[in-house]
Amino acid sequence: MKLPFALSLTLAVASAGFACSSSGSSASPGGSDASSPDDAGNNPPNTGNDANDNSATDSSTNSATDSSDDATDSSSSVVDAGPLSFATDIYAPIIEVHCVGCHGFEADGGPASGVSFGKLDMHSVDAGYANLVNVAAAGGSCAEIDGSAGPIRVVPGSASRSLLWDKVSGYLDPPVLCGSAMPKSGEIPDGGQAFVAAQIQTWINQGALP
Repeated sequence: MKLPFALSLTLAVASAGFACSSSGSSASPGGSDASSPDDAGNNPPNTGNDANDNSATDSSTNSATDSSDDATDSSSSVVDAGPLSFATDIYAPIIEVHCVGCHGFEADGGPASGVSFGKLDMHSVDAGYANLVNVAAAGGSCAEIDGSAGPIRVVPGSASRSLLWDKVSGYLDPPVLCGSAMPKSGEIPDGGQAFVAAQIQTWINQGALP
């Protein structure tokens, strides 16, 4: 059956409008597209920078950590001071303090007992070194043992064969090879004797440098 022309035209227009409405409503459920501006015209945050932000944070953190590690390593490094010397490490803090009173000269210029009887003059750095290193003992109690020459006062590289070390360690590990332990006035208190013995032992074993 044929419809009137006016009714056919009305139906055609309505059908076209419905088709346009259906094809234009492609928005996803739940709101507007995340990449589109919101109602206020503001753009959403750029989430594409997350990788860069994390990379920068990681880089700065790693750099700071590496730098602090380097500082720790540098501060913990130990500088080797080298071998001990007679003038600095033996004469000034030990012999001048504990030995020269006997192994030197009196106020009137006369020799003290360590020079008179021990035949060992250490009134100066030069005299001390010259009369100790590779020199045989000459004092009355140590000049001869069993008819042979006296023991060497300092044998470079060997404290165990050196009379000087034997005497300063005599209070800690008696008896001494000959004569008495040194200093003759008695054991240095408060661990001082152990320090002196260890320092002299190290100096001799390192080569007894001037």
